[in-house]
This record gives sequence, C-alpha cells and structure tokens, in this order.
Amino acid sequence: MLLKRSVVVLSILVAGCTGGAAPPAVTPETSAIGQAVGEAAAQECPWPADLAHYEQTTLAVRHQGAAAPDLGVLHDMKIGCGVLTFSVDDQGVVNSSNVVTEYPAGFGTVASDILRWNDYVTPASSLTVFIVRLGAQKQPDGSVMLSLAFKDSIFSLVVPRSAGR
Repeated sequence: MLLKRSVVVLSILVAGCTGGAAPPAVTPETSAIGQAVGEAAAQECPWPADLAHYEQTTLAVRHQGAAAPDLGVLHDMKIGCGVLTFSVDDQGVVNSSNVVTEYPAGFGTVASDILRWNDYVTPASSLTVFIVRLGAQKQPDGSVMLSLAFKDSIFSLVVPRSAGR
C-alpha cells in the first residue's frame, strides 16, 4: 500500500537575525516553490533501494543551540540535494549522519549542516537509523527554500537571507 505523502510548509526564522520582524508569509506561491524544490530533489537524489530498512521520523523543533547552516555555498550552486541517513540522541539531536548521495558534488556538507539544524522526534533507541532527502534552492530575494523529505512526510522551510550567511 502506498502511503499518501503529506506536505507541510513552514516559515522559520533564526532568532535575532531579522531584528524581530515577522516570519515570511506562507503563500500558495511559497508552497508551490517548496513542492518544486522537493520534486527536483527527488529526480536528482532518488531514494536508495533499501529504503524499507530505515525508520520514519519527523521534525520536532529547530535546535536552539545549533548554529544556522552555512547556506552561502548556494551562491555558487543555486540548487542542490542529498540523501542522508542519520541517528539522533534521546533529545532528538542528530548524533551521526552519513551522506548516501548528493548533487552536485559537495552539497552533502550543506545537507549535513541543514540536518543538524533541527531536532527530530526521538526513537526508542539511539541505534535507530533514519533517512531524509534534503533539497535546497536559492531564491531571487536571497532566501533559501529547503525541502526535507522523510519516508512519508515532506517539510518545506524558508530560510531568510540573513540566516546562515
């Protein structure tokens, strides 16, 4: 049975980066861009054949202690994707990750930083291994649209220009 994918679009801000400005509005256009980034990532970075071996998780919150990911590399790349496996500790913080695939070469480092920027729903065991497909695309206004696809859910996050640059 195929699981129906749910798409959740969120706008996030890095505390202190926007001087207290309101987060960008989630619009139908933002939602469509997030979906397009996710679809492009699925084309360039397909799931591995052993997808069934990985457990499902999802975002819990943005990890308050983590530095914003360095998205400056997107000034040259503009778009990228990666599939990563990872595990989390009992607080939902990533404690290990492995790049399975990346496009273009070098995007795996950015994908790892993005992965570590969030907390995840905690597993029963710290030995549980999860999988995620990350897509990123620089927008004309300098912000970055991120797509985080888990086994049965997708989150699109707008990272304002001032975050991670």
